[in-house]
Amino acid sequence: MRKCMAIAIQAMQATAESIMHPDPDTFSPGDSLEKVLDCMVETRYRSFPVIEDEKLAGIVSRRDIVSALLGK
Repeated sequence: MRKCMAIAIQAMQATAESIMHPDPDTFSPGDSLEKVLDCMVETRYRSFPVIEDEKLAGIVSRRDIVSALLGK
């Protein structure tokens, strides 16, 4: 039990930088949903950054793709 608590406390003190993926796959706003979805299936990641002019333009997620495919 003490070990579990120690791990939980350590996790709460972690920073985003310490757990983030340092070099994620990225997409541009003009990339097809098929291309993004293929990458999601291949990597099992649920979301990807969208980069435009070397800046974060947004995040595309599985939920976004499903909503687009369902017309919602």
